[in-house]
Amino acid sequence: MKKALVLAAVFAVSASASAAVKLGVRSDYMNTMKTKDTSDADIYAKSQFVASYARLSWDAKLGSSSEVKTAFNLRNYESMASGTSLKAVTTPESFVEYMYLAKKMNDWEFTAGKIEIAAGGFESDADNAGDNYVATLANGGLGGIPLATQISGSGVVATPDNSSGLGVGYAMGDHKFVFQTMNQTNSAYVNTTGTDRAELKRHNYGLDYRGAFGGVALNAAYYVGASDTIAGTNTTETYTNLGVMGDFADDFHYTVEYLVNKSKTDDTDKTSTTSSVYGQLKYTTGMWTPLARYESSENKIADDEASTGSFKRTAFTVGLEIKPVSDENFRYHLVYASTADKYGKAGLANDKINWSQVIAGIKYEGDFLK
Repeated sequence: MKKALVLAAVFAVSASASAAVKLGVRSDYMNTMKTKDTSDADIYAKSQFVASYARLSWDAKLGSSSEVKTAFNLRNYESMASGTSLKAVTTPESFVEYMYLAKKMNDWEFTAGKIEIAAGGFESDADNAGDNYVATLANGGLGGIPLATQISGSGVVATPDNSSGLGVGYAMGDHKFVFQTMNQTNSAYVNTTGTDRAELKRHNYGLDYRGAFGGVALNAAYYVGASDTIAGTNTTETYTNLGVMGDFADDFHYTVEYLVNKSKTDDTDKTSTTSSVYGQLKYTTGMWTPLARYESSENKIADDEASTGSFKRTAFTVGLEIKPVSDENFRYHLVYASTADKYGKAGLANDKINWSQVIAGIKYEGDFLK
């Protein structure tokens, strides 16, 4: 009911403002190969159909200098406590991906509401658009290995989700700087003891730069916060990304990016670090776009345990995207992805985990009111 009311209200606003309503949907068939965890136990192969991406979004003009920018995540599920099934998430915190007011004043832009967090770089942009297949380790890509068998609690730190806050941007030609400050969570609740949650008392903040030099797009960002996601400790986390994107020889498109996240618990003053660097190349000829991607990542856990030791990852992805000329709203893709995680901790029954997956799917993106 809440979803229906929110959709009805925003549809009314968008219709009066003559805003286009954009729908993006991606559906995949994923075939994950059999592998083993660090205890040498089998992780069996699985084959499943997945609704990988579903977003409804639009920008509505309010006068000559203001906009309301909105997106709903139509695919929102989380694990039940038993871990055996899924339930739909219908709370506004999860269903509303972002919804904020943007006000421009000359070269300045002010935003307020549930904003789009600029951390995570070009890869995060691709994830949010449903155009990525396997995220890097620093952006939360765990491959097909269950979290409990691979990483300890304060190890891999993914970039923050969208949350309520404020943003101030300043543009100088092809260059734009944005400062953001936001809540660490959108949930206004207390824990089981009745004590206010620590993450409601502090804010995340960061600075993002996007620009272009000679046709090469640049992105750099640094964010810091205190997620307090680990029970009994205060944790400070930082997120840094630096990337370039561009084209050469007309038909080749490349992206190179470096990301590093750090997590430090205040009581031990020990830091865990997750870093990733990747390069991606796409070549477009007519309706065909073959792609190749290589990733090198490392996870360093401050308090290394035998069962969840630090590891290094190498990964590659190869694939083909097909976009028919007759209907450019549709894209078809066939991708093979593989990762290899090498653990440095002695005493593991298996110190190298290999994972691979085949992804075949279709994506639609367009104004569905037309």
